[in-house]
Amino acid sequence: MTTTLVYDFKIKQYASFGSDFNFKYLDSVGDPIDISGYTARLQVRPDKESGTILVDMNEGAGLTLGSDGTINLSLTAAQTGNLAPIKGAVYDLLIVDGSGLVTRFAEGLVDISAGVTHD
Repeated sequence: MTTTLVYDFKIKQYASFGSDFNFKYLDSVGDPIDISGYTARLQVRPDKESGTILVDMNEGAGLTLGSDGTINLSLTAAQTGNLAPIKGAVYDLLIVDGSGLVTRFAEGLVDISAGVTHD
């Protein structure tokens, strides 16, 4: 895949994130690519130049990669509760295949919306 997916999403503070949120890694004809042996990393920052990481995910820590091409992102309600509300933060998702080839799979904006009810 040579085209980077541009997709914006929202994380709701104090709510679980990702149970129904995932990307699909597909080949040029739309068939899923088995990425179970790949690695991946996603970071959210206030802006592209910022050294501050708001969210840092990899497989085993918020990212799950599947043999059906599924890339699932997840955060617990406690994790989202630790995030400060922000509009227009940025993220990208990098995927590394078995040979070490790094692909920027997705990028875009993230809003973290303020919650009211929590523990």
